[in-house]
Amino acid sequence: MKIYKYEISLFKKTTIEVSFSGRVVHCGSQNNTPCLWILVDTDPNDFAIKRTFEIVGTGWETPDNYNYVGTYQQGEFVWHIMEVE
Repeated sequence: MKIYKYEISLFKKTTIEVSFSGRVVHCGSQNNTPCLWILVDTDPNDFAIKRTFEIVGTGWETPDNYNYVGTYQQGEFVWHIMEVE
């Protein structure tokens, strides 16, 4: 198992390829870029899947198929990372 960092876009959906058993362990920003840190299985038998994430602001409408992943602050803004099912 290893933790990898994935950059995600602030104003559009971001799709990444990650191991099936990957688990988000932290969300935040690095150098003003939103990022997810995901614990992944490096076993070559653990197949990769595509996962889509979107960042929403506090008070924004979110579709029913979005699942909460985590929250981070950037300056005066509070952002929430959602995974699109």
